[in-house]
Amino acid sequence: MKVPRLLEKKKYIIPPPPEPIEKLTLKNALAKDISKLISTLVKQKEAEDHKKDYWLSFIEKANKTERELIKIAREIFGDQEAEVLRNLDNQKAIKGKETQFLPKLAAMNVIWLAKFLPFVKELITKIGADKLEEVKVGGQIQLTTPAMTSFFKYKVAALVKNINKTTRKQLAKELADGFAQGESIPNLKKRVQKVFGHADKVRATNIARTETIRISNFAANQAYIQSGVVTAKEWLTTKDGRQDFACDELDGKIVEINKPFVRVGDTITGEGQEMNIEVENVGYPPLHPGCRCTLIPVVL
Repeated sequence: MKVPRLLEKKKYIIPPPPEPIEKLTLKNALAKDISKLISTLVKQKEAEDHKKDYWLSFIEKANKTERELIKIAREIFGDQEAEVLRNLDNQKAIKGKETQFLPKLAAMNVIWLAKFLPFVKELITKIGADKLEEVKVGGQIQLTTPAMTSFFKYKVAALVKNINKTTRKQLAKELADGFAQGESIPNLKKRVQKVFGHADKVRATNIARTETIRISNFAANQAYIQSGVVTAKEWLTTKDGRQDFACDELDGKIVEINKPFVRVGDTITGEGQEMNIEVENVGYPPLHPGCRCTLIPVVL
């Protein structure tokens, strides 16, 4: 006779009491908030990475253009130096005023414009096409609009005139000092070489750096306007930690495509410093000499 197996005792697990509805709701809300926060932070990081990549691409192209413009500036300064030295060599004795040895301002402007203006137009054409492609419009930028004509006629011409005025002023001072001390022609030539040595090593780079940024951003701004799809623009400040305080304050600022970021009479403050906008409205970089900021198109 088989002995029946004893029935095993069943183990009963008593479930914990349900959490109050209020606590569950709070938990779910916190989980959603954390998820939303993480998503926001990821998007912000992606946006910052995109902006950094955009600026690096911009500055890589700008550096190449800058080198080309430095070469042009040095060639022109070299031609001007040769002319002044020839004028001194042709004098047997020093007579009259120091300005007689200097090229006429109008003639200096013509030489600069002959080399500089074609470079500017070619650069604007190239950048304009790139920017129109960037916003998926394509085509070529128009160089005959009122804004373009004004830029060539006034901005470029004024830049060239100021460059040559500075050169003549520096030369006139050096030669006047040499005249006053009764220096010989060889010593006067050394003074001329000193002026153009500084132009070659310092001024050419400063001019090229600032004007490359100005021309590049003017071209971008005009391309965005001509595109018909860009409604606003964002100021993108240098992303290598060497930005000016004023540019830092403008970083991320968005304005309508035809509007300036700051106007004459405005004051930019930050880090205990101030910058007064005194000369003209600023619709695109540079904000100051040596500025390396750019624009991002906003398509709504």
